[in-house]
Amino acid sequence: MTQEEANAYWAQREWKKWVVLFKGPKRLRLERIGNSAALRPLSPYREMFVRARSRNGAISVARANLFTKERMELIGARLARPYDLGCVQTPEARA
Repeated sequence: MTQEEANAYWAQREWKKWVVLFKGPKRLRLERIGNSAALRPLSPYREMFVRARSRNGAISVARANLFTKERMELIGARLARPYDLGCVQTPEARA
């Protein structure tokens, strides 16, 4: 499903599911493998799934629920697609 199809799906609904994307600072994580240790980069991106009526409402809800000490930069907000909600495609039922 494309973003245009997702927009058409959510157009008739008052409350919508939004995906709000933030970017934080780059960090490293210590990962132990056997007797050795290595520093691996952590993803600086964080997705939040919120329910709101508008894009601005979704951004304000996501910022209010962002519990982190680090400064997170807002990248954007978009309507959720089936993949974001955990839906999987199943084969058609045969008659």
